[in-house]
Amino acid sequence: MQLKDVDANFIELFLESLQDVFLKMFHCDITRQTISVWNNSMSDNDIAIITGVTGYNRTGIIVYSMRSDTAKQLIQSWVPDFVDFDDLLYDGLGELVNIISGNTMKKFADNNIDVSITTPSLIAGNQFEMHLLNQATLSANMQSRLGSIEVKFAIKKF
Repeated sequence: MQLKDVDANFIELFLESLQDVFLKMFHCDITRQTISVWNNSMSDNDIAIITGVTGYNRTGIIVYSMRSDTAKQLIQSWVPDFVDFDDLLYDGLGELVNIISGNTMKKFADNNIDVSITTPSLIAGNQFEMHLLNQATLSANMQSRLGSIEVKFAIKKF
């Protein structure tokens, strides 16, 4: 896939949903710092939530990655009596991505675009490697008062 095949409007709806959810759930802004082509290099993040996307003649995945301290701040902000248990943290992150996905699907529907977004999967651990094969991948670095999130888009037209 070539970078010219990337649909910026398609990706924009996901980023708008992320921003909307942050305002509603965490009462804070999350802003774009950079958008760049991702070169499959490792990052310092130790949690990645992966969800699949299909529809509108596109298929691919979206990866939301962050450091564990950011993940804990997000969940503690959302659930004030959160106790630091990995299972609760991971369930909360999965639910957060479900909420973002639902918001995104509504935006697509409002634009008469039919897409499906899969249930998220989570990877956690120090220095895991992720390879999004045969895909031009864009990476958006997002920043909020609760920490930073890197969103990778590996979506291609078919």
